[in-house]
Amino acid sequence: MGNPEQQPKYSVSFGHLDYWLIKTILASTTAKTDVIPCDQLESMIEEVIALDPSRPLSYFHRGYFHSRTNKPIIMDFEGKSEAGMLWYFTGALSGYIKQKKTALVLSNLQSLKDLTIKLRDNKQVGCGAFLLPDIYPLFPDPRLRF
Repeated sequence: MGNPEQQPKYSVSFGHLDYWLIKTILASTTAKTDVIPCDQLESMIEEVIALDPSRPLSYFHRGYFHSRTNKPIIMDFEGKSEAGMLWYFTGALSGYIKQKKTALVLSNLQSLKDLTIKLRDNKQVGCGAFLLPDIYPLFPDPRLRF
């Protein structure tokens, strides 16, 4: 496995709770009736973040929920860290991608260019690699890629 210091601190591996949250967000934001009312779902997401604020991957769910419910992307939140912001941004972009809102993906990548560059360059967090297969095709001209 190599030197532990060389291993990424946070891998791109969702646990069972993460998958259930993603499925619940999808179900609650696409169903004609709420599987779980959105205000309760948002509270649940915040509880997951509060359980372990040092787990930046949990911020993915907040971003994903915000994009799926058409809430604005917020980059100033309590306890934010670079890793937490990157996972939040990844969640928001993933939600837009899932909804085929390409214009929102591209405008956020452009307007938050410093964060986009960190997303691309930060190998410790790994969420850039997680998004790459979905974002890369949005830039058919290689000169436009970050």
